[in-house]
Amino acid sequence: MVGHCHPKLSRLQIASVRKSPQVEARFLFFPEECHWVLGAQNGVLWHREYFKWLDALLK
Repeated sequence: MVGHCHPKLSRLQIASVRKSPQVEARFLFFPEECHWVLGAQNGVLWHREYFKWLDALLK
């Protein structure tokens, strides 16, 4: 839902559903963010973790 903050529990439920035994996953939680990661430092961290995950997945 764009523009809507999900309750913390929903975020945890979504993260647990998306986890797969074949694909490593991490849950990044930014309490001050909503649906989009807009904070500059949070965005840098998110992209860093995403590309690290993607690199490991594609190896």
